[in-house]
Amino acid sequence: MLTIVRLITAATAGFSEDDAYYRLWGLAPAWGYYDHAPMVGWWAWLGMAFAGDTVLGVRLLAPLATGFGSLVMWRMAALLFDDRTATRSVLAFNAMSLVAIGSVVQTPDVPALLFTGLALWALTEWLRGGGAHWWFVVGAMAGLGLLSKYSVLFLGAGICLWLLATARTGCTGDVAAMGRRIAGAGAVPACGRLECDPRLGVVCQAVRAAGSRARGDVTLSR
Repeated sequence: MLTIVRLITAATAGFSEDDAYYRLWGLAPAWGYYDHAPMVGWWAWLGMAFAGDTVLGVRLLAPLATGFGSLVMWRMAALLFDDRTATRSVLAFNAMSLVAIGSVVQTPDVPALLFTGLALWALTEWLRGGGAHWWFVVGAMAGLGLLSKYSVLFLGAGICLWLLATARTGCTGDVAAMGRRIAGAGAVPACGRLECDPRLGVVCQAVRAAGSRARGDVTLSR
């Protein structure tokens, strides 16, 4: 119901400056833009492909992503705690003013938040008994998050720090080997065309070099 309300709001409220800016990107999708990663432009393009070159088309994926992200949050909280805590977490998340406003406009934060949440959900699935394949989902979602907003680079750093702090490396090698495998799963494809941004060229080259070493045999296990 809340997602429907947000869709109606997105369709009836006028363009904001950000919406108009990202609409132009959606008209010409590219691998990168002057001041942002490309995902927001791709989302605007995809929304306009379904709803036309309208305000709803530009914003379409924002309320849908927030609704889907709420389901992901519920699942993650239920795995870590219980159903009651999961429901409260979702209610608190949707009650935040930043989410309430951000869910009806198109900004890079919307896909970045979604893919960060999906990466953490996959990590939770592994933590609660899932197989090692969940690490590839973590990497893929982190890569998509990096294509949404460059600050998602800190997600990988946070995961590595968590592994060090809890001694849950999840592999027969060391934490560095796990990092190479994650990079090979998600971050390397994400960095494939980001060298055009001089602020990230060196970082992405380093990640790609690490990913090329991920082809070695690293056996994952819980």
